[in-house]
Amino acid sequence: MKHTSILLLSTVVLALGQLAHASGGVLRGNITAGPDATPIANAHVVLRAGGHQQATTTNEEGGYEFSSLEPGSNYSVSVAAEGLNPFRREEITVRDGETSRLDISLQLADVHTTVLVRGGVINLETASAEVSQNISSTEMQELPVTNRTTAKYALLDPHVRQTLGLGADYQDAMRLSINAGSYRHTSYTLDGTTNYDWVYAVTPQANLLPSGVEEVKVISGDAPAQYGNSTNGMIAITTPSGTNTLHGDFFAYIRPSGIQARPALATFHIPNQRLDWGGNLGARSSKIAPSSSPAMNACSRIAAR
Repeated sequence: MKHTSILLLSTVVLALGQLAHASGGVLRGNITAGPDATPIANAHVVLRAGGHQQATTTNEEGGYEFSSLEPGSNYSVSVAAEGLNPFRREEITVRDGETSRLDISLQLADVHTTVLVRGGVINLETASAEVSQNISSTEMQELPVTNRTTAKYALLDPHVRQTLGLGADYQDAMRLSINAGSYRHTSYTLDGTTNYDWVYAVTPQANLLPSGVEEVKVISGDAPAQYGNSTNGMIAITTPSGTNTLHGDFFAYIRPSGIQARPALATFHIPNQRLDWGGNLGARSSKIAPSSSPAMNACSRIAAR
């Protein structure tokens, strides 16, 4: 009986020793970031030692814990969190039966923004304070205009507005105001030459079809010295140079009066029919005519009253 008691006591002592050894050490801490030590939740924490590793994520308070660790000084901890620089610490010592603490403060990661620009190169004007907008021939070909007057494309610039309704025709449709100034102070040039109507001061002196124009430039502020005939604003039209190829286009504008509603105060229907069609053809002058700018333009307008 005595031998049995001694054997049982020895077994209990041995089991308690093994249990104490199995409990090992504990490593815990908090993951924070910034000068205010903001807790970082869901950070990925990895503990490595001797070719083995354990992983965990931080809780809402930024806390983490590894338990039942073998004692030793060969542990390393690495932390990764979105928007923060990664962290790694080597040679961390864990003692048997003790709790070691490792609080980690992460730094904000460098933010890099990449902007991808597709298209042509935009030349930045650094020698002039000119405020302007260019309308290319491609834009004029793709955007229709009621009366096929090139200067009307200036309305693409937000500084330009039409003083009469957008449905106005002929001269009334060309009363363009720049910077809310009088339309009579809007200046026009054609290939660098003044194209202003000094008699009526309403429209450009010469109107061109969009197909015969290379570019329309609207200058709405700080115009250079060569545009010194108006302080209000100006519309500069540039025509293309000649080519050796045969080219041209055809256009048609049809507005029957039958589809328009009677005005609210009119006692009878007011027809407003308009038929406008034509075309132009151009090539090397020696092939068509001795003119330097050969063109054929047929146009018919009918206005019923």
